[in-house]
Parts: sequence; C-alpha cells; structure tokens
Amino acid sequence: WISVRFPSNWKRQATSGAAKKSGRDTLVVAVKGTSTLQDGYLDTDLFTTIQLLQYFEFIAPVLKVMPIDLVQWMLKMVKFGAGAHHEIRIWERLENELTKLQEAETTSNKSTTFLLTGHSLGGGLAQIVAARKGLAALVWSAPGTLYSEG
Repeated sequence: WISVRFPSNWKRQATSGAAKKSGRDTLVVAVKGTSTLQDGYLDTDLFTTIQLLQYFEFIAPVLKVMPIDLVQWMLKMVKFGAGAHHEIRIWERLENELTKLQEAETTSNKSTTFLLTGHSLGGGLAQIVAARKGLAALVWSAPGTLYSEG
C-alpha cells in the first residue's frame, strides 16, 4: 500500500498558487490489487469460500437461517483448522500500519481525514480495514466481504 497526503486547500494551490492553510488534510491509503502468486492464492481462497457457501445454500438454505456472525465464526474455524491464516494476517498488517499513521497524525496535532481505496484484492482489504476502523473506503471490484470475519 501507499499513502498520499492532500492538503486541505490543494485545489486552490493548484489553480492559484495560494498556500493558505485551512480545514483538514486528506490522507489516502491506496491498497494494491493482486500482483503476486501469494495474492492470487488469497484471491482464490476468498472466491472459493463464497462459491462453496453459495453451492451449499442451493442444497440447504443455511445462510438464510443462520446469523451472519455464526457463519463468519464457522468459516474462521474451518480456515484455522486447515492452516489458512493468510487472509487475516494480511488485513491485520494493514490495520496496524494505519493505526501508526493515525497516531502520528494525532501526535503532530494534525486534523486529518483518512480514506482507504483499492481494486480487487486491495479493495477487499481496504474495505475490511475501513469497516474495522470506522473510516471511509472507495473500492473497485472488491470480493465480497460479508462473511469475512474482520
């Protein structure tokens, strides 16, 4: 991921050259999509989990009956039992780094709005971390995250 700061008056600076400081800066954290074999594995893991749930739903309407948090817990137990911890570790790393950025902004007394963005796998990770931290996210073609416990 990469973060880019937009000063509160960046549009005015770009058009008139004025450097008057007012309002809140915006820090955009962009999360890359699939680009490595490990990312491809994670994409496949997310996709097949949803596909299996959808096939199982066709046989028995479990998803309509069970609470979402119970389905999330069951998926987490299956993944941990199979040794697949990658999905959780990846978004926890992003969340920890974002927490450090927020702490640095608070320490320097800056009033900053955070926005996460991403495409594909990066969009899914941005969406999960934004939801966990109560931040805004703008994502494209992100995988479904309803049943991801995050």
